[in-house]
Amino acid sequence: MRLNMTIEWDDGSTVDVVANARDLRTWERVYGSSWLATATSETQFAQLAHIALQRSDKLPLSMSYDEFDGRCEDLTVTRWVAPVADPTNAAAGDTSSASLPSDSESSRANSNGKTRTPSPR
Repeated sequence: MRLNMTIEWDDGSTVDVVANARDLRTWERVYGSSWLATATSETQFAQLAHIALQRSDKLPLSMSYDEFDGRCEDLTVTRWVAPVADPTNAAAGDTSSASLPSDSESSRANSNGKTRTPSPR
């Protein structure tokens, strides 16, 4: 799971951060809920950004979420690669990271140009 975000501070400056599976697991532990089992809100994205910024040393560990929230003017998700239960599943749905436009078409094609179909297990 990767979530690229841009945070705009109240002074107009911006910072980019990438939240990953570590941050998602931390969010689930801190907030006592499953990210995948809940409807995602703007607040949840901000909470995840706060965790990712602290992990990546772009925000002091001493800055509470409430302080962060008071300074965060806007948050934009610039790219989302969703987690999948089984990335090798040939029947993966539209929410699979394999179907996102960010994936390279060439990485899924074999030498004769046809799209590969994963073999069943």
